[in-house]
Amino acid sequence: MRTAIATALATVSMSAAPLAVAGDNALELRYGERGDITFHGASLRFGELWSRDAGNWKMRLQPVVEGGRFRYSGSRAERDQVSYGGLGLGFRIAHASAAIRPYFELGLGATYFDQTTLGPRGLSTRFQFTEWIGVGLEFAEYFSLGVRFSHYSNANIKRPNDGVDMQQIVVGARF
Repeated sequence: MRTAIATALATVSMSAAPLAVAGDNALELRYGERGDITFHGASLRFGELWSRDAGNWKMRLQPVVEGGRFRYSGSRAERDQVSYGGLGLGFRIAHASAAIRPYFELGLGATYFDQTTLGPRGLSTRFQFTEWIGVGLEFAEYFSLGVRFSHYSNANIKRPNDGVDMQQIVVGARF
């Protein structure tokens, strides 16, 4: 199953390559902990689908390919890991002219989980939605550091819909 997720992400990455514009792509590494669940993940942001300058601020909409793994470390040891891959759209507004630029972002995506339980949590479906909101700083146009809150759930398509909420530290590099 993990091979299938990796293959799907690679295929989507290659098909999105025409959207890429040098300097507008970014790799972000994410880490989070909440209770007895930890998260490790990465995302690729591709070139802008839309952008607009608003005074000293630049707004952009970018396609995002992401993947990661949740690990449950509580007393219930069965099915203690869930891997996922997904596609989304991220909206970011950042200060356009400072050396250290604050940013605000939000996004929405669709994800595929490799199983439907994580410890005692029932996710019910492998298909999940993800929403995120975050803030951070971009440094010298090439690096960023931020925090993000993400929510993963199936939007009550099927019950139980325990979902997963995760605060994450995000480190990014543009290329």
